[in-house]
Amino acid sequence: MLGWVGAGALVVVGGTLLRAQRQGLLDPRTGPAYTAWQPTHRTGAEAVVAAAVLAASPHNLQNWWFRPTTAADDSVTLDVHDDTSRSLGVVDAHRREAHLGIGAAVANAEVAAPALGFDTRLTIRPRADDDTLLARLVLTPRTPAEPDPLAQAIPHRHSDRGAYPPEEPSADLLDRVRATALTGAAGVDLVWITATDQRQRLGTLLVDAATALTADHGMSVDNAELIRYDHQQVERYGDGLTIDAQALSPFLEVAAQLLPATSRTQGDKSWVRSTRDVHTATARAYGLVVGDRSDPATRVHAGRVLQRLHLALVAEGWAMQHMNQEVEMAERDATLGTADRFDAPLTQFAGGQVIAALRMGRPSGRAVASPRRPLADVLR
Repeated sequence: MLGWVGAGALVVVGGTLLRAQRQGLLDPRTGPAYTAWQPTHRTGAEAVVAAAVLAASPHNLQNWWFRPTTAADDSVTLDVHDDTSRSLGVVDAHRREAHLGIGAAVANAEVAAPALGFDTRLTIRPRADDDTLLARLVLTPRTPAEPDPLAQAIPHRHSDRGAYPPEEPSADLLDRVRATALTGAAGVDLVWITATDQRQRLGTLLVDAATALTADHGMSVDNAELIRYDHQQVERYGDGLTIDAQALSPFLEVAAQLLPATSRTQGDKSWVRSTRDVHTATARAYGLVVGDRSDPATRVHAGRVLQRLHLALVAEGWAMQHMNQEVEMAERDATLGTADRFDAPLTQFAGGQVIAALRMGRPSGRAVASPRRPLADVLR
């Protein structure tokens, strides 16, 4: 009997180790899907694109592609397109968040270019007859500059979904990073929500939005589409939201990696719980980006602001997480023609139409890199 028990235990342990290996637990975030975060020896426009793809995008969608064209004077025209084949479905029916991702990639390119030997000139929506061409960067050769703090922050910028420590930001810090974020922006503003009562009210709205989103079948299904429970999926697709990027406790993270994939309903409940007990409970300030959310150019500028803000916060030793379920539900209510539950309250908070929202605080220590697609997939 003991022999059979020992053999059974060996099978269980062996099976667990095999799944741990398949899930990347024994050597996490070291496969091909994570090589983009490693130091690169690329030069020229390709190096600029390599920095651009490290930007944030909705659900790590990476809905961008780039076309560099070199002129006789060695300047490079870098066209940045929205890859409309990559979509969040009804969650982003109007591609607001997709355009935010394009703006974030543009911001990374602008920030990285001087140290890579380029001055930049940006045009948003350079051609009225091409809705996918959202930005054009002209890269003019120059003597490489010393990397500024924002450029140095690029490989260290990760969405921090963990519990932020109690320290609250100073007004000076918020003013400083706001000014950095808004540099070069047109048609957008950044409003900080810092008062305790306002944070509590906005936090409640965010929890209500997460609850409403998960109660909407179409939103719930499309919201879960890019969740990658399996390490082999991560390596195959190089995109999406991974388990280890959710800032779970070490025990829950290991359990989630080893156990079979959870159901969509269970995942929804877990997200609402995290929104209530972690994200809003430990937000030390909220930021609301304000502007015309129906205008693609404004969305791109808003994405630039969000990315520059995140880089500035990281450079100052702070963390950030995008929280856009309330805008997603505001758009959903408008699309369905149902009663407005979120747009009016958001407008009251911000004094204008909200394009995107975020929370910030000191780092949780749980933020990690997300996968990236190969550069060859986004250069055309």
